[in-house]
Amino acid sequence: MVVAAAGAFAAADRLVPTLGGSLPRLAAAALAVFVVFRAARVVQQYRLLPWERVATPAGALMLPAPLGGATAAAIADLDRCVPAGGTLTGFPEAGFYNYVLGRRNPLRLEQFFPGHLDAAGERETAALLERTPPDALVRANVLAVGEGAHAFGTDYNRALDAAASDRFLRAAIYGPGAREGARIGDPGFFVEILVPRAESTAARTPR
Repeated sequence: MVVAAAGAFAAADRLVPTLGGSLPRLAAAALAVFVVFRAARVVQQYRLLPWERVATPAGALMLPAPLGGATAAAIADLDRCVPAGGTLTGFPEAGFYNYVLGRRNPLRLEQFFPGHLDAAGERETAALLERTPPDALVRANVLAVGEGAHAFGTDYNRALDAAASDRFLRAAIYGPGAREGARIGDPGFFVEILVPRAESTAARTPR
């Protein structure tokens, strides 16, 4: 933003002979309006919306609603269903859950965003899920915003997502976006917990 502002003022100064001496003042006014609206947006997003305290085995943190409630429910569920020495992975990322619960990620990668895996890497990861499936797999409705808001399983890594869907079944899903057939990229945040299909479905009732 600083570089953009400096460029705008420099351009305004260069154009003064052509467009008049008021141009720098107009540029400053436009920047001020932008800053005011941006500040109002930040206040609305982080001050006016409710925040929720999420307790974890590694400590507590605050998350905006409704992310906090869904995250807390997923943590409690994973803590119950994944043994202390068990494994946990997730798409497009589940490092937060690995950290707060102290569960190991059996995969080579922690994050699955565009460009992290080529076709061979997808096949290798899918084969690893088949050979040594983790005790639980987490799908979080998180987009690759830095890559253009791409959705895992829809815009990229479709083969890996399909392999996970074949090998795992839903045990629970939390959040306002929780519904049958929910996919990453759909409206509403959710955290979905999946377990290997070999696990008895009678032991866990989908929520």
